[in-house]
Amino acid sequence: MTYVFDKGYCDYNWWHQIDQVGAFFVTRLKKNANVEHVENIRKEGAADFIETDEAVLFGKKYLNTRRLNHYHDQAVRRVQIRRDDHDTPLILVTNDFSRSAEEIADLYKQRWQIELFSSG
Repeated sequence: MTYVFDKGYCDYNWWHQIDQVGAFFVTRLKKNANVEHVENIRKEGAADFIETDEAVLFGKKYLNTRRLNHYHDQAVRRVQIRRDDHDTPLILVTNDFSRSAEEIADLYKQRWQIELFSSG
């Protein structure tokens, strides 16, 4: 199962719970997220709109002074996507390392289409 949601649901510990039950998540990464590069995983022949595909670690062990970040020592995937209609790229985060970056981007695009349909 894959959960696809907006960055308004940014809770690293909730993401960790999703991961612990064997499910996947795909969401946008907040601009102020403190991540450390682990390794590039961009595949040769990836679509041109995939700017970056990398494994990262969250840089903070604590989310605030008392709340432990359970995702601190576990790699997640950061996929940066060029958007021709925006000045800034779309930055996604996921725990799914099995799908291609293009598939991850498409999952998020489908979520956006559903949101547009339900608000119209």
